[in-house]
Amino acid sequence: MKPEQNVSTVPPRPSAAKIIPELAFESPMQTWLKSVGLHYNPFEHHDSGSDPNIPFYLVYHPIGNLTVEEHPDFVFAPPGGGKTAFRAWLTFECRTSRKPNRIFPIVFEMPAPTKIQQQVHIGEPPAHLLRSAARELFLYFLYHVEDFEAISLDLRRQILDFWNHWDPIGLRTALNRISNRAGVESLDAMAVSLPNPPGDQSIHRFKELIPSQAKTTTAINRTSAQNSWDWLKNVLFKDLGFSKIFIIIDNVDGYFETGGNPIKGIELLSWFLNSFDALAQEHIHVKFFLPEEMEQMLKAYYPDLLTDRLNFVNITWDVDSLVQIIRQRLQQASWNTYDSLRAISNRDLWGQPASPEERIAQCVIDQKRYNPRDVIRIVHWLFQQHITRPEAGERITPQDLADALDWYRRERATPT
Repeated sequence: MKPEQNVSTVPPRPSAAKIIPELAFESPMQTWLKSVGLHYNPFEHHDSGSDPNIPFYLVYHPIGNLTVEEHPDFVFAPPGGGKTAFRAWLTFECRTSRKPNRIFPIVFEMPAPTKIQQQVHIGEPPAHLLRSAARELFLYFLYHVEDFEAISLDLRRQILDFWNHWDPIGLRTALNRISNRAGVESLDAMAVSLPNPPGDQSIHRFKELIPSQAKTTTAINRTSAQNSWDWLKNVLFKDLGFSKIFIIIDNVDGYFETGGNPIKGIELLSWFLNSFDALAQEHIHVKFFLPEEMEQMLKAYYPDLLTDRLNFVNITWDVDSLVQIIRQRLQQASWNTYDSLRAISNRDLWGQPASPEERIAQCVIDQKRYNPRDVIRIVHWLFQQHITRPEAGERITPQDLADALDWYRRERATPT
């Protein structure tokens, strides 16, 4: 069975990221997806951070229309409101930037709150910043082996010394597993969506170029995070030719201690907030993706940072933008064949004034929820329940959609 054609016209787009799970057998969901022209389930990942295709879901949202250079320093949103999705987009844009304006992204791996006291020294960069930078530098060279080969043996030894000190276990594990995609995913789930992934020959050459030992003629003082940070800046700007560094911060509310506790979150970020202006003078820009409850607290504690309206943005959603969440995922997963649930629905749904995705988005808004995560969860539940019906090989029916919306309303009515 093929989806109906010309149900919704979509503009031509660049080649989609064809990242399809390799399965030893075909599940009922895979069979149904294939029958309706979807190459994977674009609604499977409720958490954007685990979705390798998230950089390609370019939502028609004001922040999505900004260039990397125009991107605000502070982005606020409620849980499920798109912080991680836009963080992933910004990271992808930095990773694929080209000379002479290349930007090196450091996706800061948020430490557990129990380690906050180790992170708050104003004069010393957080250890987790160096660990995150080590992983990004490893990923960069894996995808740009020619740059790793072009630098001197002594500098490669310094880099190995840096990796061994700041992330010895994670990078060694990634290197051992790098012959398959799992090795890249162990560093960053979204890295597999980058263009021109390294092939076997490139990976073999990368391993050959890694020195067998890290003794250098210009050793890094590994006892000092500041010395390592200064060394890293020199390598990125002078040896590799990056024009800027973006430190990208997300998941501040990802722990029990910080969720709903903006003061704890601010304490965790104190080095970045106190160093914000000084870093910018060095062409190092911190990009915060923060829960909305932190906005007023930041304005109280750091009033000088959020005075420029162009410097921060609040992500908000309406019916139209939530509809685009569904349509762009369908367009991507169908490889530009269609972008509406009408294309995989039966005729009883075609004639209704509102499309299925419009009814789903309106249902979420009616429940006073204004975030993409709920929309994604409804469509995923719709798909899962449809394949359990006897007519699973057929198209989505009005009853399927009604059941999905009823399920969501019941869930929202159930106290947590």
